[in-house]
Amino acid sequence: MDFRQSRVKFLKSGKGYLNLVGLYWLKEGENSIGSGSDNDLIFPQEFPENFGVAIKSGESIKFDYSQPVTHNDQEDRSSLTFLLDERPNLFSWKSFQWFILESGGNYAVRLRNFENPVLKKPLNLNFYPVY
Repeated sequence: MDFRQSRVKFLKSGKGYLNLVGLYWLKEGENSIGSGSDNDLIFPQEFPENFGVAIKSGESIKFDYSQPVTHNDQEDRSSLTFLLDERPNLFSWKSFQWFILESGGNYAVRLRNFENPVLKKPLNLNFYPVY
């Protein structure tokens, strides 16, 4: 497999960039989550209007979801609390997966959609010729 093929394969993989659909910064206190425009974290339209709430308190966070999610391969979790630096912290619901990341002392939810329509389209990348 040449570099071009491996680049496309990576971009479309589970850790690639093409499944990224959101980055949502968490504020201290309550952060509402859902597809409704009145939420603090406005997730894609595939989510319920009011999907849940994330309550950030110092170095911990509590999630309360309106529908069960999977957390670190444990199914049917609708409420849980954990430390923000606890790893792994993978959540999933339907074709979506999210996790908490830290940058410069701030925390965010990084959201992926493994059924993102762009993953099904041909990917034509431009490369410079090698001489």
